[in-house]
Amino acid sequence: MPPRRELTREEKDEKNRKAREKRSNEDPEAKEVRLAANRKRAKIAREEKRRRLNPEEVQVAKNLNAKKAREDRQAEAPDERALRQRLDAERKRVARANETQVEHEARLHDQRIRQ
Repeated sequence: MPPRRELTREEKDEKNRKAREKRSNEDPEAKEVRLAANRKRAKIAREEKRRRLNPEEVQVAKNLNAKKAREDRQAEAPDERALRQRLDAERKRVARANETQVEHEARLHDQRIRQ
């Protein structure tokens, strides 16, 4: 796909004028919704940039979540634990049945390394 042609100054001015005119005729409730959506998108973009620039914060959050999950598992009742383990085993069995040959070999290789 070829790059788009750069707009001339007059075309930019005309485009901006139309956008300003459209926004001035906009319903106040619709304007609030549009601005709220813009704020939400900006917040997500800022958070994503922060995560990209500070990967150690992401790792800290993952560690906290893992610690909480471990504590929850330790506090669960024996019947809940048995049910969870049975469901996990079934989920893994289905995943193994659906894996490709490359994934299968990689999983077996990882198992050999752990042993």
